[in-house]
Amino acid sequence: MSTALKIGVGCLVAVVIAVALAAGGGFYWWKNYGQGMVEGMSKTVEEGQGYGRGADEWKCVNESVARYKREPGIGGAFKGRIFLKSCLETSGGAAGFCDGVPTQTEFTRSAEWQREKCEQAAIKDEFCRQLFEEVQNYCADSASQNKQRPAVADEEATPTPTPRRGRAPR
Repeated sequence: MSTALKIGVGCLVAVVIAVALAAGGGFYWWKNYGQGMVEGMSKTVEEGQGYGRGADEWKCVNESVARYKREPGIGGAFKGRIFLKSCLETSGGAAGFCDGVPTQTEFTRSAEWQREKCEQAAIKDEFCRQLFEEVQNYCADSASQNKQRPAVADEEATPTPTPRRGRAPR
């Protein structure tokens, strides 16, 4: 048997073993963790929808931020984003909610806007931006643009204003 054939057979055997291990590992993970994860996400969607029925868009964002602060990190960001999406879908409109929200195709402006929103929320990790990315998705959706909004913002529901740039006045 030639050396090239031996190498080819060895590589084929390695690929078959890797695929079998990945399939087995995937089955094990799903059996032990997958169902619980799906049930948890379903519960998060229901909580978001329920909260949104009695809230406006700003309150949905504020609640998502509060939840994220209680459970930070990638898992908290994932759950916070799901909560926020389902909350926004059932919420009432808020004056000025989508004003100034950049589209995701405005890459530099979008990244800066997300960073500023996380700063305003006093969150300093890299996963926070996912919450505000969900706001961008929502504001880009035509259904959100057709939502009735009051002419004046409810000051209690509106998050803290954007911090000013430059030096503070003396």
